[in-house]
Amino acid sequence: MKLFAKWIVGFASVVFLLVFAVMFLNRHSLIWLKGQIKYQYAESELSYRDTYIKLIQKENRDGNTFLIDKAYSSRVYKGSFLYGGEALSFNKTKKIICLLNDTSAYQWGEFGTFEKTRTIIFYDINESPIGYTLFDEVGEVENYPYRSFMKWGALSDKGLREMKRLIN
Repeated sequence: MKLFAKWIVGFASVVFLLVFAVMFLNRHSLIWLKGQIKYQYAESELSYRDTYIKLIQKENRDGNTFLIDKAYSSRVYKGSFLYGGEALSFNKTKKIICLLNDTSAYQWGEFGTFEKTRTIIFYDINESPIGYTLFDEVGEVENYPYRSFMKWGALSDKGLREMKRLIN
């Protein structure tokens, strides 16, 4: 009986360590990913209601968009783990990029506690990661590269419905 108890404790310890290792590696894989794609594009200045029009005019003049003509594919990961994921078609990727570039898809609003439920990673023609969107079910997004037309990262009701339709 003692041998069986020791075996159970040993097995539980191994399972615990494996779960911890997967969680640790996943957390750092997102950090690694962000490190790989950060600084490929200059990010825009954070917009406020009183500077919004001026910043949008500057972005339009400079040709700053969110990955238009750069993203050729994307992959959506559910939950916290960046394993598996669903590859999205070229057309669906373009629709998501178009939505994320539409200023009317965003609203001014307060941030709550961000609970990421989906991660969308965008890839260039060579399948190298070039940007990402972290998404939660209430419509908050974190995009890289950030653009001023994204306001504070809260999707409007229409933007939220469309995003859910595209990624679910």
